[in-house]
Amino acid sequence: MLAMLPDGFTQFFLGQLAVDELQAALDSEHPLCPARVCFVSRDRVRLLGVPTMAQLSGAVFDPEDPTVVGDWVLADTTLDPPIVTRRLDRTGVLRRRKPTGGVQPVAANLDLAMVCTAMGGDLNVRRVERWLALCAEASVPALVVLTKADPGQDPTADLASLRATGADAVAVSALHGIGIDEIRGHLEPGQTATLLGSSGVGKSTLVNALLGELTQVTGGVRVGDDKGRHTTTARSLHALPGGAFLVDNPGVREVGLVDPSGVTVSFPEIDALLGTCRYRGCGHNGDEGCALDAAVVAGSLDPTRLDAWRKLEAEAAYEARRIDKVTTVEEQRKWKRISQLNRTRPKKDSKQKGRKR
Repeated sequence: MLAMLPDGFTQFFLGQLAVDELQAALDSEHPLCPARVCFVSRDRVRLLGVPTMAQLSGAVFDPEDPTVVGDWVLADTTLDPPIVTRRLDRTGVLRRRKPTGGVQPVAANLDLAMVCTAMGGDLNVRRVERWLALCAEASVPALVVLTKADPGQDPTADLASLRATGADAVAVSALHGIGIDEIRGHLEPGQTATLLGSSGVGKSTLVNALLGELTQVTGGVRVGDDKGRHTTTARSLHALPGGAFLVDNPGVREVGLVDPSGVTVSFPEIDALLGTCRYRGCGHNGDEGCALDAAVVAGSLDPTRLDAWRKLEAEAAYEARRIDKVTTVEEQRKWKRISQLNRTRPKKDSKQKGRKR
């Protein structure tokens, strides 16, 4: 008996299955099946459509490369608790810096990132540029969502500022249903989007509006600074009406970059000028003959965009060097531990080794 594969289980994931795994995935009576991770708690995960928490097997649980929301896995759901036996390779992985150094994934298999920023005191174009660079690092297309654009407010100027980043931007008021249909138009069946942004910009309210029900707890706006209250504390994935999926992320105060390539992609007008300077080794920091400075003088490049690019590019390059150093040290420690284990193992008796049986 053949079963329907779950929404979003594309050819990319199907092609990773061995013949026996493929037969199991297509057999509704087989206990091993593909499933989507929608919540993670250390070595336990919740799978979409499975009522009880599942346990990660020893082959899957890895604190250095953890299973994250959005991962596709193979699980035996007939057991109690269900056991995850394999995690499939990912695409569209959002990463963050670890406090101890290095990077770790936070959400996987993303097709769209919706960068949320609210009208009023929260609007900060420079912060949005950081989010866009983070999305570019993950090779995930981005859409900027201007939230809290309630009736009586004119979002035209704010939208123009956000679109100057090169990204598309839409204005929404989740409380009043404004712009929700436009957002839904970007969410194709089977695809997975994620909401990014600072605490209190209205991500949870937007999740509720897209779901059509009160699923996420929301908070009001603080009096005095016009900023929202932090409510989401755990990352979660939701199945939306229409067949798309949505990952809601906790708000963060700091957006740390880990790869300079994302910065370059998110500043296309600067990327087009790189390589056109007078000298090949131009550092783009006031060097003679720099094409970027010439574009600013000519009025074809916004100086605030250039300043933002220089800051983000320097930060990302520094973090990339630091992460590479941490990775090298961790690799050295791993092999040192292996060497120590080998030395502590009992040696075979040379006489026994050479004796014929």
